[in-house]
Amino acid sequence: MPKTTFQRFIFTCFGVLFMATTMAFFNKYIVMDPKFGQDMTSAAKYAALWKATGIAFSQKAPLAFILQFFIVQKFAGKQTAKFHPDNVVLGYMIRTAFSVMIMCPIMSLYSNLFIAVQYHWSFLDLLYNWIPKMVINGFFAYGIQMLVLQPVNRAVFRTLFRRQLQKA
Repeated sequence: MPKTTFQRFIFTCFGVLFMATTMAFFNKYIVMDPKFGQDMTSAAKYAALWKATGIAFSQKAPLAFILQFFIVQKFAGKQTAKFHPDNVVLGYMIRTAFSVMIMCPIMSLYSNLFIAVQYHWSFLDLLYNWIPKMVINGFFAYGIQMLVLQPVNRAVFRTLFRRQLQKA
């Protein structure tokens, strides 16, 4: 969809913004929800959740952007081309699957490394927490990417670059 490097940069920025925020919220909700005490109001719970999401986003978004822009987009595009999908939706599904297969293990490991340093985990503790988190995040990431985030990102991109895309 993006035709120029600048358009690809903007498309990636929005994709990382949407995906990193969603994944940070999802993971913080899973971790924090059982810890919410009965004495907290729902407003305080969600304020704490959004604060934790913002911190997680700021830690992970730069790496996610660098990986996505310089490595994953090119790799996923090359792998998708090998399948020669005639259907556009099938092409998006294949490309998203390759993106998730690369990004999910790396970002889950990166996230767990922050926790491992904080709580002085051993290598086995890291593996014990990373592998299930990677699987859960992989299924969630693929589904949310295909059903919500990718269509929203493409709609925003088409709106921003309407004139440039019509000329091409």
